[in-house]
Amino acid sequence: MPVRDMSDALGIAINWNEELRQVEVGAPPEERNENAEIVDAKYLKIFTDLLNRREEETRFAIHPIVPEDDAFMQAKMYAGFELKEYESDPSYASTVVWLKEMKQAWADYTAERSK
Repeated sequence: MPVRDMSDALGIAINWNEELRQVEVGAPPEERNENAEIVDAKYLKIFTDLLNRREEETRFAIHPIVPEDDAFMQAKMYAGFELKEYESDPSYASTVVWLKEMKQAWADYTAERSK
């Protein structure tokens, strides 16, 4: 039975790898997205700096200084915060500014990451 017919019958993808001049069974390996790695590295620094600054400048001292592996998780969490409850209280002015910066950084990150 030809390989193409076998793949159709079994529902398994096959691909011809011209570089190696061979048939590959299964989905092709995902290409490494170098742009995503560059974007992640750039925003890891931005998020880490913003999160570390939170402790120093705002009344938003919920977590200790953020280790890098938590930066994306916490950035996403803070980007989802509603500002209404903080905007009406002048003592939270620096917190509101910080949250707006985080929201913008998260929006920029997701836009760049989706390119």
